[in-house]
Amino acid sequence: MNKYILYTLVIPISFLIGKILLIKHTERKNFFFEFNIFIKNIENEVSFSLGSIKETLTLQDKNTYFYKVMVNKLFNNNGVKIKYLTKNEQSFIDNFCFNLGKTDRITQLKFIEHSKKQIEDYLDKATNLEKRNNKLYFKLSILIGILIYILII
Repeated sequence: MNKYILYTLVIPISFLIGKILLIKHTERKNFFFEFNIFIKNIENEVSFSLGSIKETLTLQDKNTYFYKVMVNKLFNNNGVKIKYLTKNEQSFIDNFCFNLGKTDRITQLKFIEHSKKQIEDYLDKATNLEKRNNKLYFKLSILIGILIYILII
């Protein structure tokens, strides 16, 4: 009886392990998705309503990892290393947070426009990487599950 339970659990467990390995790519994509929304909100606030960065940040979902990181980086000057990001992405975000709100409105809009393009590039790369790795981890985990299943029999 226990042997049959083990047989039926091998493939779902290996699939779950593949999903766990994919978390870092999903979180990275979600971070840049939230960042993209944030920078568009910042651009609108600076362009039209002249609202503060703090007011713009309150428009974000407060339960996301992005919100918690940006509050620390922007207002607490906390050099938190963001999970799942490369060194280039990390330095870009540090530079963005350091320079945000430090210049006049026109220069700030140019800075935001440039940053928005960079974030959209990062988001595209993260989305493509997640799609590619999703297929890879799914197939690999199922293959390993089947291999373990065969070895157990």
